[in-house]
Amino acid sequence: MASSKGVFFRINFLVRSEGDERPLYVKNDGERFKGDNRTVKVLCGHTYKVEVTIRPPTSTPSRVTWAGFDLEKKEEKVDDSSAHFTFVWSTTGIEPSKSGTRSQLPIVVHLESGEQVMFSLQCKYYKASDESHYRWGDELKGVELECTTTGVAGDSVQISKTVFK
Repeated sequence: MASSKGVFFRINFLVRSEGDERPLYVKNDGERFKGDNRTVKVLCGHTYKVEVTIRPPTSTPSRVTWAGFDLEKKEEKVDDSSAHFTFVWSTTGIEPSKSGTRSQLPIVVHLESGEQVMFSLQCKYYKASDESHYRWGDELKGVELECTTTGVAGDSVQISKTVFK
């Protein structure tokens, strides 16, 4: 799908535990860490369902790279109002974060136009048995990016706003 310069779209990310639909949590850390002031809390050794919705469906992803790995596409549904895709992400093999540290989770949505949506989330990884600390914070209902295409294959789209819901 070709892209035109200056096309505005929103891309929403919703991440839930696969199977039981448990949410991720987000905590405001102020300016304690380099990068974002919000930390997304993630359980190690867990499988997550990642839902990506693009409105309007002007651009569709050819693939999604999450922490350097291509996610497996499970579902795809496109209609006149949105393009909805479901992927699976496993945190098996990721070590828990050390106290007082945060990691950047790079996310790249490769669009069929050749453009890319690139951003990262600041994360803290918890042992699956550390539920009490993991749940400190607010339930993360999604992350929305407001984007504008550049019209040039290989370029990154411009992200004008990031909203944590």
